[in-house]
Amino acid sequence: MKSLKLPENSEQLVIVPSNEKGTGFMKNCYDERFLNEVISKRIFDQVIENVNKINAKKYTEKRIADTSGVQ
Repeated sequence: MKSLKLPENSEQLVIVPSNEKGTGFMKNCYDERFLNEVISKRIFDQVIENVNKINAKKYTEKRIADTSGVQ
């Protein structure tokens, strides 16, 4: 993830990068310049937490499916 060149945030685009492992998204990217009028920091953090929970559940399901036939 560190080597990716992501675009800068703007009024039309706000980037929410994944964590280093690519298993979830980072909450520390709330950009007040562009998000303050759209979504509060508290709601933003809640959305990221919920997305991360969904992502973790789906990742676990995939790992179980990937290893289900391996003995």
